[in-house]
Amino acid sequence: MFWDRNVRGLYEFLGGYVRERQREGAMREVDPRVVVRAFVGAVIHHSLNNTLWDTRRSLLDITDERAAEEFARILLEGVKTRERPADKPRRAAATGARKKPRKRSGEK
Repeated sequence: MFWDRNVRGLYEFLGGYVRERQREGAMREVDPRVVVRAFVGAVIHHSLNNTLWDTRRSLLDITDERAAEEFARILLEGVKTRERPADKPRRAAATGARKKPRKRSGEK
């Protein structure tokens, strides 16, 4: 009952948002459940630390609201698509060689 109403509902709600943003091209393809687990895990870990182990918040003294904002920002920056200008070459990982820029649509 709790699981279906709260946990599953949260995964479906946030996962739906992630899927929508993926369809729009704003987020890279990754299982939406993984994205939700990462966010919820950060929030729950923060809550457990403050409630059980670090009640004086000696390790991280920020408001819960700020923590949620920062966790969301970290997560969203990690899953957003990376648009690169066509004229900015990517570095090849092992050799340091540069790829030629891709042609823009309509260019010959």
